[in-house]
Amino acid sequence: MLNFAKKSTVLTVWAASLCLCGTAWSNPHGLSSSGHWALHLPFDLEPSEIGGGARALGMGNAFVAVADDVRAATVNPAGLSALQQLELAADLSYSSYEMEYMDTQAAVNNIGVGPALDEISTFDDTVTGLSFAGAAIPIIPDRFTAALYYRSSAVEANDSQNSGPQSVFSSLNVRQQNISEKSIDEYLKNSYGAAAAFKYSKMLSFGAGVSLETLNADMREMWTTNNFNGSTPYSSLSYGGRIEGDDTDFGFNLGVMVTPISGVSTGLSYRTGSSFSIDYTSMDMDCDSLGHCQNGEEKSQAAFDTPDIWSAGASWQPAADWLLSAQADWVGYSALADSTTTGITLDEDIDDEVILRFGAEKTFAMVNDMNYQLRAGLFHIPDHDGFAALDSDRMHYTLGGGMTWKKQIKVDLGTSFSEDTFNSVLSLTYSL
Repeated sequence: MLNFAKKSTVLTVWAASLCLCGTAWSNPHGLSSSGHWALHLPFDLEPSEIGGGARALGMGNAFVAVADDVRAATVNPAGLSALQQLELAADLSYSSYEMEYMDTQAAVNNIGVGPALDEISTFDDTVTGLSFAGAAIPIIPDRFTAALYYRSSAVEANDSQNSGPQSVFSSLNVRQQNISEKSIDEYLKNSYGAAAAFKYSKMLSFGAGVSLETLNADMREMWTTNNFNGSTPYSSLSYGGRIEGDDTDFGFNLGVMVTPISGVSTGLSYRTGSSFSIDYTSMDMDCDSLGHCQNGEEKSQAAFDTPDIWSAGASWQPAADWLLSAQADWVGYSALADSTTTGITLDEDIDDEVILRFGAEKTFAMVNDMNYQLRAGLFHIPDHDGFAALDSDRMHYTLGGGMTWKKQIKVDLGTSFSEDTFNSVLSLTYSL
């Protein structure tokens, strides 16, 4: 279990693999290594599915035309113009995932001789922590609003495979054992941001924000081949690598909110991705039957990029107690091919894609100044992992609910689930 305060999309859930092999062999999936590294984290790439809060998640994150609280600073900063008083907010998130990934070490080393390992393996873990905290205040009531926020997402996972010892040349009594180990001890992304919105008229609002993005990473892998003469070890070969360190980047987002008529709103936003460079060390060790070992080590940099995102959406209130929303996100997934796949030959293009989102909210007015809400939604994440053998195409379904007391205190719960991921967010919002 990993706490976001130590390191927290999201996230919005991927698998990881590094390939450090010095030789490219034929293999069933046609993969080859250039002697450097490869990394895939599909479960942590933007858009973060937990960063918009519980209400947004319950509505399928179709929220760019709805954003009307402090979390608008990350979704569509123009929505901050809807705030009429000081607002404080915090989110607690829980994510569980069981994601398939391509074990590139196994794919490159399965040559038909010796014990084979599964080329498609699984990462699974859970992450809990504070994913958002923010405050917004109208500087000029009904005209200019500013906000400060903190957002966090994290990934943690590990996997290992062990096959053998298995006979390779039975006539010579030669046996072999192959071991593949991978771990993501830390992958923590934090955002520290400020945003502001200007209400030009009753119909039109503009917003913009800047953020300091940080990444802390500690990821490692190791491949080991042990050779035996009967039951006696006589040689071993190990190679692996470690990505460890931190980096920072600056980002910005822009937003527009248009309300042409009462009950109808449209929103447009743009958010830049981030680029990070982390220290990377590769190593190899070759030992003979006498225990004499030769070691090698090489240092370089590993790049991590997340895509730019354009979002456009509309919301409609057909009645005072109903809210419907729809949204399309253009996600620049092709940026992943520029950095996070260096060192591995992919057999499938990583293209820019569109994510479609839909959501609905029903409000029940109760006595004692208390209102209750029920929410539902869905969205579709297209395949973008770069491997034909993997299918990261997923349909996600969302549910949520909340209660509002005297329009001051709001407590919301949102969930999303697919065949291999589950996200939930508990949000508290207080207006003074």
